[in-house]
Amino acid sequence: MSARFSAGLIEPADFKPIFHEHGYEHKPRPLVIREDENRFLGAGWGLIPKWVKSVEEAKLSQNRTLNAKSETIFELPSFREAILYRRCLIPSTGFYDSQEVHQKTYPYRVFLKHEEIFSLAGIWEEWENPETGEIKKTYSMLTTPPNRKFSQIHTRMPLILPREKEEIWIDSAMKSRKDIEPLLKIYPEENLDFYTIRKFRPGDNYDEDILKKVAYEELSQQELF
Repeated sequence: MSARFSAGLIEPADFKPIFHEHGYEHKPRPLVIREDENRFLGAGWGLIPKWVKSVEEAKLSQNRTLNAKSETIFELPSFREAILYRRCLIPSTGFYDSQEVHQKTYPYRVFLKHEEIFSLAGIWEEWENPETGEIKKTYSMLTTPPNRKFSQIHTRMPLILPREKEEIWIDSAMKSRKDIEPLLKIYPEENLDFYTIRKFRPGDNYDEDILKKVAYEELSQQELF
């Protein structure tokens, strides 16, 4: 991944690949940002705005800010500064979403056909814990309405950046809404694919089995009608 993003990443000695993580755990993950050069930044999922005043409010904020709608990101107080000055790439080999059919939920793995590693658009922030003085880095993932294909699964999808737009997204010279807004595009469906997987269960974080395709007979029957 270091070579893919032209940034250095030091893996800890006990590193294990993660195949599934729950957003509400707020675990740190590597983001790519641009300063003098590209570098990795560890940040927890769920952005805490810098103006949050207490630990309790920070915990509540993280649960509400896993995602940021691209349509409103320039107006909302939690995001409007970060979208101008602190954008990041969220490296991904795929992500999960769920489809609800007849009050039952079916999980899908979503990936790009021709890119093993790709980038989701994110924003990040630094927040100082008023009790300990610790500086905590957190992030949110941008979302868009779905393309036609993804709409079969869900009403929202992550903002996937075409590879040629990645460096533009984290360019610190881009500081105006006028420059950034054209990047908030719905990803085209041609390079996107997905398939159903088994239901999630505890311990999936490090279980590669979650990547396997699983067919649900009831979904196949649904497609016939």
